[in-house]
Amino acid sequence: MRASPLSAEQVQQILGTLGADVGPENRSARRRELDAPMRIAPVRGDETGAALDVSVRDFSGTGIGFVYGERVEVGQLFLIPPTGPEGRGIAVMFKVVYCTPAEGGGYRVGGKFTNVFPQYEGAMEAAV
Repeated sequence: MRASPLSAEQVQQILGTLGADVGPENRSARRRELDAPMRIAPVRGDETGAALDVSVRDFSGTGIGFVYGERVEVGQLFLIPPTGPEGRGIAVMFKVVYCTPAEGGGYRVGGKFTNVFPQYEGAMEAAV
């Protein structure tokens, strides 16, 4: 576990799973705008809660922006699940830093990455 932004390679890996353009990128903090579904899970203590389906709007080596239908508390921790086959691989934890009403409904949420788990092997609860 490390408390630093994602490397350029890790950003490329996650963007690839979202179907985003993964052309050459030298700056890990460059923001990529996109419109892609992602499943994230709230972190409570050492466990994850029920998964949420969100729409990712931007992604960089330091954070994520997404739209969700309900308000999310600033300070809440979330886990982006492993991107590899069979639920293995890189996972990322982030902390919500803002949540504002979005045009057309829902909320725009911004998160800052807090931890990277390069060899994560864990299950995430399904959405209920």
